[in-house]
Amino acid sequence: MRITTNFERAFILAEAALRLGTPGDPQALYTEGIKASMTLAGLTTDQITAYLTANPTVATLTGTTEQKIAQIITQKYIAFTGNGRELWNDYRRTGYPVLQPSQNAAGIDGTRPVRAVYINNEIQRNPNFPNPAPNQTSAFGGMSINSHGR
Repeated sequence: MRITTNFERAFILAEAALRLGTPGDPQALYTEGIKASMTLAGLTTDQITAYLTANPTVATLTGTTEQKIAQIITQKYIAFTGNGRELWNDYRRTGYPVLQPSQNAAGIDGTRPVRAVYINNEIQRNPNFPNPAPNQTSAFGGMSINSHGR
């Protein structure tokens, strides 16, 4: 079982370099993450190079720091296809990528959920469940369950 993948490491470091000024070139780390993801998916080096050359708006971080973060998280989201937990955690942490509203995945107030909600069975049947129950309309740190920590 992998704890982390090479592409995840590169995308995390790219985001940290932008947000926190940690060592490393955000562009180089971003490109490394895309290449590592595509390699893991079975593409050849020539195919990856051709894709990046044909898609400079994907291959190059541009805009404000926040726009660059959106690009990094969007590529990380694509790379994590099939790993819903990691996708959801990054989405609820950053609000990226910008997703279309869903018809069947709605939180308490009708928006996409950004935290898990306790089901009534858990509250009613678990004698160890806190009483009173945790506030279902706020997330850790007092944020609204539908805010994105940005």
